[in-house]
Amino acid sequence: MPKEYKAAAYLRLSKDDGDKDESNSIQSQRKIISEFIKSRDDIEIINERIDDGFSGVSFERPAFKALIDDIKNRNINCVIVKDLSRLGRNYIESGYYIERFFPSEGIRFIAVTDCIDSLKKGFGDSLLIPFKNLLNDSYSADISSKIRASLDIKRKNGEFIGAFAPYGYKKDSKNKNCLVKDEYSSFIVMNIFLMAFLGISCGRIAERLNNSGVLPPEKYCRNKEVKNAKPVYNWSTSEVKNILTNEVYTGCLVQGKKSTPNHKIKKYTLKPENMWFKASNTHEAVINKSIFNTVNRTLKISARTSSDSLFIYQLSGILYCGKCKMKMVHHTINSNGFKYMYYMCSGYKKGLCKNSAVESKSIEYTVSNVINMYALLYLGTQKVYKINSKLKDLSCILNTEHEIDFFEKRVDEINRIISYIDTDRKKGILSKEDEKELKDFYLKEKKTLISRIEGLLNNKPEEDLCNQRTATLELIKNIFVCSSNLIEIELKFSLQAGGLYV
Repeated sequence: MPKEYKAAAYLRLSKDDGDKDESNSIQSQRKIISEFIKSRDDIEIINERIDDGFSGVSFERPAFKALIDDIKNRNINCVIVKDLSRLGRNYIESGYYIERFFPSEGIRFIAVTDCIDSLKKGFGDSLLIPFKNLLNDSYSADISSKIRASLDIKRKNGEFIGAFAPYGYKKDSKNKNCLVKDEYSSFIVMNIFLMAFLGISCGRIAERLNNSGVLPPEKYCRNKEVKNAKPVYNWSTSEVKNILTNEVYTGCLVQGKKSTPNHKIKKYTLKPENMWFKASNTHEAVINKSIFNTVNRTLKISARTSSDSLFIYQLSGILYCGKCKMKMVHHTINSNGFKYMYYMCSGYKKGLCKNSAVESKSIEYTVSNVINMYALLYLGTQKVYKINSKLKDLSCILNTEHEIDFFEKRVDEINRIISYIDTDRKKGILSKEDEKELKDFYLKEKKTLISRIEGLLNNKPEEDLCNQRTATLELIKNIFVCSSNLIEIELKFSLQAGGLYV
């Protein structure tokens, strides 16, 4: 004889709700419901819907949505849970499903250990269900409050609480709340800061990383432990900028920037900066604070880069027309085999200004001379040495034996990987197509590394103060072009005090 009720057993478990005890485990819920069904001749379990790892505060759960589809498709006419808290811990939404949705769809609802069955007399008038739902909601709010307080204490103490370590770091195997350098990715981060410091735009940095086959943060994290993972990479301008503006690379942890208003709302909003948790010297820095600050100051200045060059024009973003005060933009014209480069007032073509253009090399040369003269005259030899030392520190990054050794080790590693690919192909693990794709990828990286090693051995970057865009931005606030032979330079240091503005 067919049974009257075709039921779905709904099981849910979430650590966010404090469901850590053995009695709330999926296995325990299944066993309680199974024992209950044995004593019922009118109910048959036809499927299970399980949300393992989903909070009861929200009803946006995959298995619960599948349960609702089962109901609407008339596949079931009964829902069984271990207790009311398994259905959910949201007082209002739990009440809606139990008191309105299930009855309107002709669904029998049973919560085994709470002794609730919608077929029982007086079910609709009972105060037990709303009272229990209110307790479940309050319990969830209390757990959420305690978890938030616990996490805030960890943030205040400088403990890392993120699910994944930032690119450039990994979690300490002995202490998951502590960050340690990841040798390969931290080296990439250091080179990203180096390129930005030397005046290369974020877009060009991303392009260079993509051309070198360097995996971006998310994909590096996903692929670094997977043997023979297929190469995928797509650095973007925003990805590079996120790294350059992240203080974690200076050894400082900034956490708690975003939060939700309460435990029922999952949408994160940015908190005021004075509510962030900031702790210094919590881990080893990838880049020093001085270089980080300089790079971030330059990022705030709007600038252009040429289509055929990696570098931003030296005066882009700080050069203004002395008459209309609008920005002057770099232009290049090719005529009769010659290349003419100049800065033009952005209001000239719009008919807003008569101050047209100034030749770029001429004004850049003049500015460079002014930097050197005033830097030595008013800052003194010591401060000029400190500014130059920033450039020297970074150029050393490119020319140390450590970097060359690092690249050579990577070349050796690639050679081993290629031998593994050959072995896997012979064993039939890899197809010919996969073998070719993987080999081409690693051989391209090897060629790039060998080229960089040769470049490091044969060339050194310039360390001259006047030829660096970064040094220019360190010393000059604005430049106003009043005419073809008159410019005004606004310095970042006081001529009387002889000190840099901070």
